Amino acid sequence: MIRHHHEKMDGSGYPDGLRGEAIPLKARILQIADIYDALTTNPPLPRSSPSEEALQTLFSEARTAGSMHPWW
Repeated sequence: MIRHHHEKMDGSGYPDGLRGEAIPLKARILQIADIYDALTTNPPLPRSSPSEEALQTLFSEARTAGSMHPWW
């Protein structure tokens, strides 16, 4: 699960370039939590985002990846 939390629905992620449903569901859920945490806490990003802005970023990324699947 940890191994695949940087995969992307379009196959452009790493380490294995998995795409779509080939990415384990638990890894997709962990990815959302990891991104949300990175956006809303101070380190290592220069500034944190309010929760609403973080959620908008998540939704925007999901649309960019061509997936509005509820789990990314």
